[in-house]
Amino acid sequence: MQSDAVAQQHLIRSAKADEDNFLLYQQKLEEARIGDALDERRILTYRGRTASAPALPVHSMLLWFALSIGLAVPPA
Repeated sequence: MQSDAVAQQHLIRSAKADEDNFLLYQQKLEEARIGDALDERRILTYRGRTASAPALPVHSMLLWFALSIGLAVPPA
């Protein structure tokens, strides 16, 4: 009786794993089909990174300092 229960649990796990594999296969097949359709119509997909702030400022503080001094000094 106990060996039948173990065998049944093994079959249930196996069936669940097969179902999961089948669903994954179907999903990958659908993604491939969509990709082929987009390629056929020459539609590009862009998976870029999100925008982020630059690590360093665009202009140095020395440039801003020189510019402010140059504008502050009256012409002679």
